[in-house]
Amino acid sequence: MKRKQGFTLQLMVGALVILSGLTTLAASMVIAYRNEKKSLSRIALEMNKIQSDRIADSVDGLFFTMKTSLSETGSHLMRKQGRTDPAELLDLFLLTHPDFNSIVLVDANGILLHASPRNPNRIGQKVESAGVKQSLEEKRPLVTEPYTSVENRLIVMVSEPLFDETGAYRGFLGGSIRLHEHNLLSKIVSGLPSGGSGSYVYVVSSSGNLLYHPDKNRIGENVADNAAVQHLMAGQSGAQRLVNSRGVDMLASYTALKGVSWGVVSQTPTDAVLSDSKKQVSAIALYTLPIMLAVLVLIHFIVGKASAPLVKLARYAARLSYRTGAPEPLPIIHGWNYEANKLYGAMEIAVRQVRGEFDSLLLASRTDPLTGLFNRRVMDHYIGIWMAERMPFCLLLLDLDHFKQVNDEYGHDKGDEALRTVAQTVKANAGPEHVCCRFGGEEFVVLMPGATRKEAAGFAEAIRSRLERTASPIGKPITVSIGLAAYPVSAGDAEALFRLADEALYRAKRAGRNRVEIGGGP
Repeated sequence: MKRKQGFTLQLMVGALVILSGLTTLAASMVIAYRNEKKSLSRIALEMNKIQSDRIADSVDGLFFTMKTSLSETGSHLMRKQGRTDPAELLDLFLLTHPDFNSIVLVDANGILLHASPRNPNRIGQKVESAGVKQSLEEKRPLVTEPYTSVENRLIVMVSEPLFDETGAYRGFLGGSIRLHEHNLLSKIVSGLPSGGSGSYVYVVSSSGNLLYHPDKNRIGENVADNAAVQHLMAGQSGAQRLVNSRGVDMLASYTALKGVSWGVVSQTPTDAVLSDSKKQVSAIALYTLPIMLAVLVLIHFIVGKASAPLVKLARYAARLSYRTGAPEPLPIIHGWNYEANKLYGAMEIAVRQVRGEFDSLLLASRTDPLTGLFNRRVMDHYIGIWMAERMPFCLLLLDLDHFKQVNDEYGHDKGDEALRTVAQTVKANAGPEHVCCRFGGEEFVVLMPGATRKEAAGFAEAIRSRLERTASPIGKPITVSIGLAAYPVSAGDAEALFRLADEALYRAKRAGRNRVEIGGGP
């Protein structure tokens, strides 16, 4: 039986269309896989950096407190020589500072004068440990390198030199931290979510020795050959892909501590991150192949008419990427084509889901990198939603008093620390429903949904009072002036609301600062 003239043309056109579709799909999958790898790697590095920064800030804060406490206690001992019992003072200090495992008082010749917990057998003996020698040699506040104590424990010591009224060196007051036992590092790092991806955090000293590691058997091990550790030993922070000392490919972010020459590394196995991109590509292939088979059946009958909408959708699919800027709408196709309509609906759902997940991830990452609070974009987002829903809320506008003077006198690093201190205080006192944001410079905003002006004023006064009584990185309390406005009681739109809060803030400034003012009348 002789074949019809047009059948071969349909088969050829169908084969060409399928070949073109397969080529387009393969290219899209390769591009999507590469972009997904880049995106997931970048996100993993950013999340690890946030975690290492947070841990570094916590450790820096603890060591600042510990050093300050040792310094004040040492000064007290020097002033009250002969009028106070050093042993009782050391016992009291250890009781109120549980992050230390022991406290020692050593004279300028290395003789142990007092210790807590008390050990009468060692009092009066010369201490030969490396940490004691380092403290005696350097005669300055320091955190020693890890060393093995006389009890055969791996420890680090925080020491404070002692000078009498004539300026003569009299020894040092030191507090030890046992690295193999539960300590301040394990307390900060323990409980962090791993997500089942093999992620973990470790802490290294200035010489590359492990001070904390999930595997306690590795504490004290030198990992100076690790690329991230080498950057930390040079005082540098950052993020990179590397192969660790055990030969595992890792996405590592690292932060150098400011107060001590240590570093924090947060890392995730690269394979664990990239496996998600492989699953994504496999899912694309799994759902696309049946659709292509259905299209092949359709091509046998209506190649000419069916190819137009399918080509449109294929080209749209080829342009899809996580790195697309403004969302591109799905193309319009003829409604009579059943298969094309089904493909159109499936693609619309998939695109909506992907865009929704991307938008959620983008929203979650919109925080101020210095303070960890939400940024202005998130603030505008919540205000827009609440005003659209006519939800009452109060807005607090906080401004640090004399912040320019802080930067001029103490430097921008201390200014940044002051901003973080205020942000942490605001966040710690806020409720779960409050939205805390950095508005810009030294200004902060707190949004309080459902709160009355009286409630918001009470919260603002609590924040102001807390900061007034809280020690800060510049050695004296930081004060703030606060302006308050309420929606819709005081203002009916965002511009008016901010204007009232700003006017109230400047009334507080003009009235002497360090106070709360309410905008919009009684």
